[in-house]
Amino acid sequence: MNYIEQLQQLTLDAIKNEGLKSAIQELLDDYTNTPNKQVFEEVAMENAKTLYELTKQAQPELFKEKKAKKEEKPKEDKKTNVKEAKKVTKKSPQEIDEKIKEVEEGLAVCRRMIREDNKRKREARPPKPKETRQTKLKKKVLSLVRLTPPELLADAKVRKENRAIIRDTVIKLMTNWKMTSFKQVENAVNKALDEAEKKYEDND
Repeated sequence: MNYIEQLQQLTLDAIKNEGLKSAIQELLDDYTNTPNKQVFEEVAMENAKTLYELTKQAQPELFKEKKAKKEEKPKEDKKTNVKEAKKVTKKSPQEIDEKIKEVEEGLAVCRRMIREDNKRKREARPPKPKETRQTKLKKKVLSLVRLTPPELLADAKVRKENRAIIRDTVIKLMTNWKMTSFKQVENAVNKALDEAEKKYEDND
């Protein structure tokens, strides 16, 4: 697991230092909300490492691993033990606060880089084709079709008149607006009406 994943495993409520807890929560929230996890990991992993190390140093009990099965230990050389033993100097509250401030500044840089990356991707996309008047009219008419009360669709006469009214209205609008491609709109409307009326026609 990387440092971000290890921070995700923590019970944040158990962290006593409020500044540290807040910084971890902020980083994890940013990671959850970003659409580009790979970029975030590249630019924020060092910050995650700093938070991980500060937390482990302040509360090592949060990182206790399951005890492994006991195995026979080989005889250890005293000199080796002396070399491998490392003294861990705990950071003062002031030093922790300074580190947290550095992380917060790093996260601000991270957010800016992700915004810039997202902007480059948006600009690289081809522009969406502009909707024609026919397409806009078709959408509006389809929404009108869906407004027909379901209980009225059960009446075959209402369905027939409904279809005629909508068709005549579309023809008049398109003629008045000097629009062509009537068939495209008519076919879409008929399909929507067919779908809306199908279950009622089966019961006629």
